[in-house]
Amino acid sequence: MRSAINRIFVSLFALFFQSANGQSPQSEMLDLDTSISWLTDRELHVHGVKFSAACIALGDFSDDRIPGLLKTRQMECGDTSLPLLYALAAHGDYQSAKKIVDLLAHGDKTSLSALKRLRSEDQRYISPGEESLDASEMTAWFSAFSEDAYRIWCQSRLMTTHPRHEFEIRSSRFLTDEQIDNLPTRRAWRLFKQAISHLQDEGNRKLAEAVFRNCATEYPLTIYTSQCIDLADELERMAHEDAHWTEPRSLDLLTSDEKVAYWTYHLRNTVVYQGMQPGTCVILWGTEERAPNAARRLQQLGESAIPALLDMLSDRRPMPAVGYWRDFSPTRHVLRNQDAAFEILLSLNQKGLGNDLVNGYFSQMDQDSQCRVISLYRAWWQRKHG
Repeated sequence: MRSAINRIFVSLFALFFQSANGQSPQSEMLDLDTSISWLTDRELHVHGVKFSAACIALGDFSDDRIPGLLKTRQMECGDTSLPLLYALAAHGDYQSAKKIVDLLAHGDKTSLSALKRLRSEDQRYISPGEESLDASEMTAWFSAFSEDAYRIWCQSRLMTTHPRHEFEIRSSRFLTDEQIDNLPTRRAWRLFKQAISHLQDEGNRKLAEAVFRNCATEYPLTIYTSQCIDLADELERMAHEDAHWTEPRSLDLLTSDEKVAYWTYHLRNTVVYQGMQPGTCVILWGTEERAPNAARRLQQLGESAIPALLDMLSDRRPMPAVGYWRDFSPTRHVLRNQDAAFEILLSLNQKGLGNDLVNGYFSQMDQDSQCRVISLYRAWWQRKHG
């Protein structure tokens, strides 16, 4: 088995690793469509460059279809493809990761580089004398995981790994410049960015919904698809709420509970732009040029708003507030009401409750992690008021 894997990686060395002089190779950063197509193409040899490149790329995509497709190919071709094992390991398959660690224990250098990539570390050339130390560190790192803990770690990794798709292609032996420019993900990005502009810059939720929906329909296999569908569905629900909303004659006449409901509704009109990059979009820091900052108004209501804020931690209605890594990066995250709720609760409890559990935005966390934070806040509120 080891000899078979070594043969595979002779052809993949320039693709998978960095060279001895520290220069990056001509890496094939594939889009999701192409990667899935090559993975599922039974005419491609499982030890070939295209199949291996697809597996490596899919190890960095977060898409619900990928684990099942990888498992199917594993059943068909076994464990002779280390790139396939890497992709499975990257999507939380503990046994595949363990097989890579076992290969490392038998002195296979390529498995060490696979683990370094899994940990998003530098895949530099491993010089003589370094193997045993790095191998020992990697083995200890993996041994600390239970199967469940490893799966959760992988989920977090996929959420924070910068998506690898055609925007990152530096050069490709497989695609021309014209083909790269017309890949589905690049076209989808244009629509996705347009929809966000309608939502944030223009405040046109109806048009934003239509463009998000069109993006998901026209390009159903891109990294934007699931986000577009969710945003379009939530915006459609909000349109029904808008149709039945009536502005009160005077805020001064509202009860405390009515003010909470009023400002909760107007979170959808609270426009927030990220102030620096890299950085995060902080809702409570948003200006009030176009409308009052509803999150700050809820914060000012203090404890009377907390019961509603606790419920709002599950509220995924989008706000015209958008976060990103860098403005030139083709990724955006539309913040939700639950992000505002978490920010406000964090400011009101003054203990940083749950902050150590949130990596990024609250709305980006998996459901189990969100539930743990919600339980913490409900328990805190229960202790505070009996």
